[in-house]
Amino acid sequence: MKLDFSNVIFTDECRATLDGPDGWRQGCATDKQSVPVLKRHQQGGYGVMFWAAIVGDHLVGPYDVAEGVKINSEIYSQFLDDNLFEWYKAQSCTFKRKFMFMHGNAPAHDARYTTGYLYKKGIKGEKIITFPVSLPI
Repeated sequence: MKLDFSNVIFTDECRATLDGPDGWRQGCATDKQSVPVLKRHQQGGYGVMFWAAIVGDHLVGPYDVAEGVKINSEIYSQFLDDNLFEWYKAQSCTFKRKFMFMHGNAPAHDARYTTGYLYKKGIKGEKIITFPVSLPI
């Protein structure tokens, strides 16, 4: 069976940090300056968490996730309500009949609360595609 990916809503959240997962970074200092101490993410380094959705050639977001917010099922569901479903309301009836929703299998995505929330929105069964957190390359 072929799947028309132009009707799939791909969603995910991500954290971007100034020092990547390998700690690699670059910078410079003049002769009279001391080398600045750079914090790694594990030591409270700087970064931002954001969420976005891609549908066909359209980007929904990205939306900033407030600093210090831990994404649990209730927060994830509210985030979808505030961001994705505001966009979804404006879509055609044809799209709403055909679309499929894809998100990762992070604990907040697969939790009963989220599943129930999506069910109430009419997103259930074949409308949901679970995307693995890590794929082999």
